[in-house]
Amino acid sequence: MDAETALPLLNTYAAAWSEPDSAKRLKMLEATWVSDGTYYDPHVEVIGHQALADYMHGFQGNVPGGHFVYTTKPDGHHNFFRVSWKLLDAAKTTLHVGTSFMQFADEGRLVRVTGFFGEPVGA
Repeated sequence: MDAETALPLLNTYAAAWSEPDSAKRLKMLEATWVSDGTYYDPHVEVIGHQALADYMHGFQGNVPGGHFVYTTKPDGHHNFFRVSWKLLDAAKTTLHVGTSFMQFADEGRLVRVTGFFGEPVGA
């Protein structure tokens, strides 16, 4: 998989974080994730479409109007990608920045996303 192929899937995945309709959010995840895909961030490990959809619903309650935008293009090889992002609130103020590392299955859907919050730690 190349970055050009991955980008539409990653955009759908990012949009799912701010999709208020639970059925639509679940369909977005089913289209972009394998059924037993795993999501990790410093606070949680989530497995599967419904669990991730539920986690995203909780995120929306904690960050009303929150949405993610990518600040870098996907960079990857061998079905692994990294992309940096920022979390904006409804007023488009940056709340957080981070980087996610993503793995795709050979069939083209996400297997794993591991998110890191903040700027990388210097040497």
